[in-house]
Amino acid sequence: HQAHLEPPSLTEARPDLSGELGEVVGRALAGDLRVRYASADELRRALVGVRMRLGSTEKAHRIVVADDDEDFLALVAETGRAAFPRASVVEARDGETALRAIEAQKTSLAIVDLRMPGLNGFELVAALRGSEQAADVPIVVVTAHGGATDWSLLSSMGAAGFLVKPLDPYALVALARSLVDASEPRRVARST
Repeated sequence: HQAHLEPPSLTEARPDLSGELGEVVGRALAGDLRVRYASADELRRALVGVRMRLGSTEKAHRIVVADDDEDFLALVAETGRAAFPRASVVEARDGETALRAIEAQKTSLAIVDLRMPGLNGFELVAALRGSEQAADVPIVVVTAHGGATDWSLLSSMGAAGFLVKPLDPYALVALARSLVDASEPRRVARST
């Protein structure tokens, strides 16, 4: 059966890719089920780990995190630093401070609480989308209280992601990376 055949090596097919990534993909596709990851979550964690380690060679990003809960703010800030090792992470305890920080300097990602003093998450998303300096900043909204109706409204306002507390740091990393990657200009490959 083909299910038991070993797949070709990813790094043989794509020598430009990391050997570490090749190992993770090889294990995920292994014919021997005992070698494969035990769950999709285990595979996701391995892929996120590779991405975090490889991220140390990427450009420096700036992330603004806004939340009035000091512990949660620290958790999200640390997760942002782990996802983007060269990132500067700005912590804001209210929406107005976050808005000023984002407008003051090019920001790669904003992670904002839905309910906080000053500007709440809805007001902050609206202000950012109306701002000449920050209209294109990807925004992730986090909340312990929101739901599908809130996400629908935030999405229509221009928020790119919505996560519910308690937050899975791996889910935040995956979402943050995909949003930052999607917002960066694509490198044009040169043909020879």
